[in-house]
Amino acid sequence: MSAPPVEARRHRRPDRRIVEVGGGDRVDYLQRMLTQDVERLEPGAAVDACVLTPQGRLVGVPVVLHAGDVHLLDVDAATVADVIGQLERTVITEDVTFRDLGAGLDRLTVVGAGAPAAIAAWGGDAPGAGRHVVLRGGARVLRRDLGAVPAYELFLGEGTAAPELPDLPDDAWTAIRLAERLPAWGAELGPDVMPLEARLAETALSLSKGCFPGQEPVAMAWHRGHPARLLVRVALEGA
Repeated sequence: MSAPPVEARRHRRPDRRIVEVGGGDRVDYLQRMLTQDVERLEPGAAVDACVLTPQGRLVGVPVVLHAGDVHLLDVDAATVADVIGQLERTVITEDVTFRDLGAGLDRLTVVGAGAPAAIAAWGGDAPGAGRHVVLRGGARVLRRDLGAVPAYELFLGEGTAAPELPDLPDDAWTAIRLAERLPAWGAELGPDVMPLEARLAETALSLSKGCFPGQEPVAMAWHRGHPARLLVRVALEGA
């Protein structure tokens, strides 16, 4: 399967929600609770991570954004309650808060070869890979390519106009993400999946940064050399 040619289109993302993490202890707490090395994030940087059960199964796969005085977790809408619940479960005396921003932020993805130019024309200088900046009307824009396809995640506040671009239908979005090997919750990802099975080790996992819930079974699978299951892409030929 190959992705359809797209110069620059927008795809509305009601499947995504934003969780704001505040408090003076948030970095240390997220470092202990997520699979990624959050402490190394600088303001304006973002990284993929996982929230796991003690058995090493996925609760959610957030994108973590360092936004200065707070951190933002960009999570699948179907997992937001479970992610917050899992992260809040061991808060005792730590100064850390979790707030679902819900409908307060509109989410969309701008994707295609013309996406950098479209973002620049809409809001100003577009951020580099793995970086996010605040542009037009307070909108936060994260550069998060889909493999070889340029893509930007937009977090739009109330009253902020979205870029005037053709809409990308759901089936075309699915074709692009499958072609570029981006797993989605409810399709390739779910609560019975471990990070290594979904090939999340390279992007969302650090086994050197210290303990996190689910680390032991994940580390065992890592050192064993191969997971029990593995997500692969099947290319079909012929009729």
